[in-house]
Amino acid sequence: WYAIVPENEVINLSISVEDAFKVIVSGGIVSPDSLVSLPRNSKSDRKLETLLEPQPLQRLQVEEEEPTS
Repeated sequence: WYAIVPENEVINLSISVEDAFKVIVSGGIVSPDSLVSLPRNSKSDRKLETLLEPQPLQRLQVEEEEPTS
C-alpha cells in the first residue's frame, strides 16, 4: 500500500529510491546500507500519527464440539 499525503507533511530522507523500495518490499527486514538521517531543517516537534485508529478488542463466543466415539 502507499499513502498520499500533503507535501508539507512529507519528511525528506537521505535515502535512495532503490533503497527505499527495498525496505518497503521487504517489510522492513532489509535496511539501507547507510544510516538514514533527517535533514537539519526538519521540524523536531512533529509527531508521527497513526493511519488507523486502534479498534477495541471484541470477545468471540466459541462453540466447542462434543467428542465423537
